[in-house]
Amino acid sequence: MRAVKVPSKAWQKIPKYSDYPFMAKIPIEKATSDMFPYTEFEKEDAESGNFAMICESVNGGVLIYAKEKPEKEIKVNVALYTGGI
Repeated sequence: MRAVKVPSKAWQKIPKYSDYPFMAKIPIEKATSDMFPYTEFEKEDAESGNFAMICESVNGGVLIYAKEKPEKEIKVNVALYTGGI
């Protein structure tokens, strides 16, 4: 697991999830779409209810979602897992 900073400017409005219309891509060079991501927000951010409990891996990163665009940088712990059990 590694800690990453997500700047406020990284968030974009997208239509994918109506309850969480903002998305940010956390760049992770070796990430692929077939990996299983895990994210952990800092306590204050997790308790705010602003961030979705889902995330997705894509080639080159992990996508996270929010109800509203954060006004400041947030910190997220990210891990990626491969293959079966």
